[in-house]
Amino acid sequence: MAKERRILWAFDVGTLTGWAAGELSDRVPQSGSWKLRGRAEHRAIGNSNLIAILNDLWMEEKPLMVVKEAPIEIDGQTRLGNGAHGIRTTLSLHDHIESMCVRHGVPFENAPAGAVRKHFIGHGNLERDEAKRRVLARCKLLGMVPRDCEDLDRAEACAVFDYATATANAKKRLHGNELYLFGEVAR
Repeated sequence: MAKERRILWAFDVGTLTGWAAGELSDRVPQSGSWKLRGRAEHRAIGNSNLIAILNDLWMEEKPLMVVKEAPIEIDGQTRLGNGAHGIRTTLSLHDHIESMCVRHGVPFENAPAGAVRKHFIGHGNLERDEAKRRVLARCKLLGMVPRDCEDLDRAEACAVFDYATATANAKKRLHGNELYLFGEVAR
Protein backbone atom coordinates (compact mmCIF):
# COMPACT_ATOMS: atom_id res chain seq x y z
CA MET A 1 0.00 0.00 0.00
CA ALA A 2 1.30 3.42 -0.92
CA LYS A 3 2.07 5.76 1.94
CA GLU A 4 0.44 9.16 1.61
CA ARG A 5 2.31 12.43 2.11
CA ARG A 6 1.40 15.78 0.64
CA ILE A 7 3.50 15.29 -2.50
CA LEU A 8 2.63 17.30 -5.57
CA TRP A 9 3.90 16.15 -8.97
CA ALA A 10 4.29 18.67 -11.80
CA PHE A 11 5.00 17.87 -15.44
CA ASP A 12 6.09 19.48 -18.69
CA VAL A 13 4.85 16.73 -20.99
CA GLY A 14 6.62 15.54 -24.14
CA THR A 15 8.83 12.73 -25.38
CA LEU A 16 11.36 14.37 -23.06
CA THR A 17 9.10 14.91 -20.03
CA GLY A 18 10.22 17.29 -17.32
CA TRP A 19 9.05 16.48 -13.80
CA ALA A 20 9.19 18.09 -10.38
CA ALA A 21 7.91 16.58 -7.13
CA GLY A 22 7.79 17.73 -3.56
CA GLU A 23 5.75 18.73 -0.55
CA LEU A 24 3.39 21.66 -0.96
CA SER A 25 5.67 23.64 1.35
CA ASP A 26 8.89 22.87 -0.59
CA ARG A 27 10.62 25.83 -2.23
CA VAL A 28 12.92 23.52 -4.21
CA PRO A 29 11.38 20.28 -5.47
CA GLN A 30 13.22 17.20 -6.63
CA SER A 31 13.25 17.41 -10.42
CA GLY A 32 14.58 15.96 -13.63
CA SER A 33 13.43 14.72 -17.00
CA TRP A 34 12.71 11.36 -18.58
CA LYS A 35 13.45 10.50 -22.20
CA LEU A 36 10.44 8.33 -22.90
CA ARG A 37 11.40 7.11 -26.37
CA GLY A 38 13.93 7.52 -29.14
CA ARG A 39 13.19 9.51 -32.27
CA ALA A 40 12.66 6.47 -34.44
CA GLU A 41 10.55 4.60 -31.88
CA HIS A 42 6.76 4.39 -32.02
CA ARG A 43 4.81 6.62 -29.64
CA ALA A 44 3.50 3.51 -27.88
CA ILE A 45 7.03 2.99 -26.49
CA GLY A 46 6.91 6.40 -24.83
CA ASN A 47 3.42 5.77 -23.48
CA SER A 48 4.44 2.39 -22.10
CA ASN A 49 7.55 3.83 -20.43
CA LEU A 50 5.52 6.66 -18.89
CA ILE A 51 2.95 4.22 -17.49
CA ALA A 52 5.68 1.99 -16.02
CA ILE A 53 7.54 4.92 -14.41
CA LEU A 54 4.44 6.49 -12.86
CA ASN A 55 3.03 3.18 -11.69
CA ASP A 56 6.29 2.23 -9.96
CA LEU A 57 6.64 5.63 -8.29
CA TRP A 58 3.02 6.05 -7.30
CA MET A 59 2.64 2.51 -5.94
CA GLU A 60 5.46 3.44 -3.57
CA GLU A 61 4.08 6.87 -2.67
CA LYS A 62 0.70 8.11 -3.88
CA PRO A 63 0.77 11.81 -4.81
CA LEU A 64 -1.61 14.31 -3.28
CA MET A 65 -2.10 15.93 -6.66
CA VAL A 66 -0.71 16.21 -10.20
CA VAL A 67 -0.45 19.43 -12.20
CA LYS A 68 0.82 19.47 -15.76
CA GLU A 69 1.35 22.21 -18.26
CA ALA A 70 -1.78 22.13 -20.41
CA PRO A 71 -1.37 20.72 -23.91
CA ILE A 72 -1.35 23.22 -26.74
CA GLU A 73 -4.62 23.05 -28.66
CA ILE A 74 -4.46 21.20 -31.98
CA ASP A 75 -4.68 24.35 -34.12
CA GLY A 76 -1.85 25.89 -32.08
CA GLN A 77 0.29 22.79 -32.53
CA THR A 78 -0.34 22.96 -36.27
CA ARG A 79 0.76 26.62 -36.33
CA LEU A 80 3.97 25.57 -34.55
CA GLY A 81 4.64 23.16 -37.41
CA ASN A 82 3.83 19.94 -35.57
CA GLY A 83 2.58 17.14 -37.79
CA ALA A 84 -0.14 14.62 -37.02
CA HIS A 85 2.31 12.15 -35.44
CA GLY A 86 3.74 14.77 -33.08
CA ILE A 87 0.30 16.01 -32.09
CA ARG A 88 -0.94 12.46 -31.41
CA THR A 89 2.21 11.69 -29.41
CA THR A 90 1.85 14.76 -27.19
CA LEU A 91 -1.87 14.32 -26.58
CA SER A 92 -1.50 10.60 -25.86
CA LEU A 93 1.16 11.31 -23.20
CA HIS A 94 -1.20 13.81 -21.57
CA ASP A 95 -4.02 11.24 -21.70
CA HIS A 96 -1.82 8.59 -20.11
CA ILE A 97 -0.86 10.85 -17.19
CA GLU A 98 -4.54 11.62 -16.62
CA SER A 99 -5.44 7.92 -16.85
CA MET A 100 -2.74 7.02 -14.32
CA CYS A 101 -4.11 9.71 -12.00
CA VAL A 102 -7.59 8.20 -12.24
CA ARG A 103 -6.19 4.69 -11.68
CA HIS A 104 -4.35 5.82 -8.53
CA GLY A 105 -7.13 8.11 -7.28
CA VAL A 106 -5.06 11.26 -7.67
CA PRO A 107 -6.65 14.60 -8.62
CA PHE A 108 -5.08 16.34 -11.61
CA GLU A 109 -5.18 19.69 -13.34
CA ASN A 110 -3.86 21.35 -16.45
CA ALA A 111 -2.05 24.63 -15.87
CA PRO A 112 -2.15 27.04 -18.83
CA ALA A 113 1.39 27.78 -20.02
CA GLY A 114 0.70 31.53 -20.11
CA ALA A 115 -0.52 31.55 -16.51
CA VAL A 116 2.50 29.52 -15.33
CA ARG A 117 4.93 31.84 -17.11
CA LYS A 118 3.14 35.00 -15.95
CA HIS A 119 3.42 33.73 -12.37
CA PHE A 120 7.02 32.51 -12.67
CA ILE A 121 8.75 35.03 -14.95
CA GLY A 122 6.23 37.88 -15.08
CA HIS A 123 5.40 37.42 -18.78
CA GLY A 124 2.71 35.16 -20.18
CA ASN A 125 2.96 35.94 -23.89
CA LEU A 126 6.63 35.68 -24.81
CA GLU A 127 7.83 33.74 -27.83
CA ARG A 128 8.09 30.08 -26.79
CA ASP A 129 11.89 29.68 -26.94
CA GLU A 130 12.50 33.00 -25.17
CA ALA A 131 10.02 32.05 -22.44
CA LYS A 132 11.76 28.71 -21.91
CA ARG A 133 15.17 30.42 -21.64
CA ARG A 134 13.82 32.86 -19.05
CA VAL A 135 12.19 30.05 -17.06
CA LEU A 136 15.53 28.19 -16.98
CA ALA A 137 17.37 31.34 -15.88
CA ARG A 138 14.86 31.96 -13.06
CA CYS A 139 15.10 28.32 -11.93
CA LYS A 140 18.88 28.74 -11.68
CA LEU A 141 18.48 32.01 -9.78
CA LEU A 142 16.12 30.36 -7.27
CA GLY A 143 18.34 27.29 -6.89
CA MET A 144 15.68 24.97 -8.31
CA VAL A 145 18.17 23.49 -10.79
CA PRO A 146 21.97 23.40 -10.76
CA ARG A 147 23.71 26.39 -12.36
CA ASP A 148 25.11 24.17 -15.14
CA CYS A 149 21.68 22.70 -16.00
CA GLU A 150 20.47 23.30 -19.55
CA ASP A 151 17.36 21.09 -19.33
CA LEU A 152 14.48 23.32 -20.44
CA ASP A 153 11.88 20.61 -19.77
CA ARG A 154 13.06 20.16 -16.18
CA ALA A 155 12.93 23.93 -15.67
CA GLU A 156 9.41 24.15 -17.10
CA ALA A 157 8.29 21.39 -14.69
CA CYS A 158 9.80 23.36 -11.79
CA ALA A 159 7.87 26.43 -12.92
CA VAL A 160 4.64 24.39 -13.04
CA PHE A 161 5.45 23.08 -9.54
CA ASP A 162 6.00 26.62 -8.24
CA TYR A 163 2.74 27.81 -9.82
CA ALA A 164 0.82 24.85 -8.43
CA THR A 165 2.14 25.18 -4.89
CA ALA A 166 1.45 28.92 -4.93
CA THR A 167 -2.18 28.37 -5.92
CA ALA A 168 -2.99 24.98 -4.30
CA ASN A 169 -3.95 26.20 -0.85
CA ALA A 170 -5.73 29.30 -2.12
CA LYS A 171 -8.17 27.39 -4.31
CA LYS A 172 -8.76 24.27 -2.17
CA ARG A 173 -9.47 22.44 -5.40
CA LEU A 174 -8.54 18.90 -4.37
CA HIS A 175 -11.39 16.59 -5.25
CA GLY A 176 -11.96 12.85 -5.15
CA ASN A 177 -12.12 10.72 -8.25
CA GLU A 178 -14.58 7.85 -8.23
CA LEU A 179 -14.55 4.94 -10.64
CA TYR A 180 -17.94 4.11 -12.14
CA LEU A 181 -18.48 0.61 -13.52
CA PHE A 182 -21.81 -0.22 -15.15
CA GLY A 183 -23.65 2.40 -13.13
CA GLU A 184 -22.12 1.40 -9.79
CA VAL A 185 -19.46 3.28 -7.85
CA ALA A 186 -16.32 1.26 -7.07
CA ARG A 187 -15.16 1.88 -3.51
